[in-house]
Amino acid sequence: MDLLRTFVKSTAFTISEDAAIGDVFSGYVVDLAMKQQFVLHAILCLTALHRAATDTSVDDPDIPSLLDVAAEHQTLSRILFHDTIQAVVPENVEAVFVYTSLVSVSIWCKQHPRLRQHYGHDLLTQTGWIRTLRGTNSLLGDGKSIGTWLEASPLAALIPYEKDSFNPSAYNGNEWVKKIAWRLDGLQAWLESHQSTHRTPQNSSGDIYMLTLGLLRTTLLRVATAQMLLQSDTTLSPVDSAAVQECRDYKITARPTSSSTAWLFHISNEFLNQLDASSPAALLLLAYFGAMVHGIQGLWHYEGLGRAIVESCQAQLVAQECHEEYLSWMKWPLEVTA
Repeated sequence: MDLLRTFVKSTAFTISEDAAIGDVFSGYVVDLAMKQQFVLHAILCLTALHRAATDTSVDDPDIPSLLDVAAEHQTLSRILFHDTIQAVVPENVEAVFVYTSLVSVSIWCKQHPRLRQHYGHDLLTQTGWIRTLRGTNSLLGDGKSIGTWLEASPLAALIPYEKDSFNPSAYNGNEWVKKIAWRLDGLQAWLESHQSTHRTPQNSSGDIYMLTLGLLRTTLLRVATAQMLLQSDTTLSPVDSAAVQECRDYKITARPTSSSTAWLFHISNEFLNQLDASSPAALLLLAYFGAMVHGIQGLWHYEGLGRAIVESCQAQLVAQECHEEYLSWMKWPLEVTA
């Protein structure tokens, strides 16, 4: 009960910059956990990790005992999930989404500077978060992503992604956006020119990379505008102020982490399969996502995450002895996260 109280009072409000999301997790999600034990144990796992990473009253020698508690709850959560969920239906889709979200955050936060030494440095091969997303998506059927299933759910606000023509002027005014967008333009042109290289039985046209890149571009714009919404109006340039007003007109809220996480919950199973197979093109796209995540500041479970993603992608590409062109496209993500 001590961990659950900590979650309600503290951890739930550290998952996002938006207090409204904290309210959802401390209220609605906790109510859901009372009905689904696999959600409850996922909550307790994350709370133990949060305490180990951020509680200054916990001395370093005491961290392993908290990590053991987290591991115990993580194991129970996984067992109960697989015993309970054989298919996603409208009655359990919210519990499946919450479980996947909590497990993913629990995995990402292990790259926190205070925890990383206990878990190792290879985010892709040692923690299995790709398999977590892919395993959840495999329950959905019809090629749907978890984000698609939640479109009519109140929880959909946690992973915003509207299929509209939203293109704020921040694209031209925000230097961080311009740098990543310019790199994405170049990466897209290069992937298109080498599309035959990326053809596989699961990807006869190469389109999954272009679709994933398009989602990443949309995510970038939303993350950047959400970050500007967090700034004081007096610190914004006229161009950025115009972008912020456009965001408010579209009812875009200040949720950089929700916007970034949305990419992971909307990418297709085909792309996840390519990523799990360490496809060089898929690794490049994930590395650019890592570079974007590295620019998000202020949340404990994002500390070290962008760098860990980029370093892991680089290690995979080097291990495969990929063509030098792939490694040349990794130079910028490595520089950004160094």
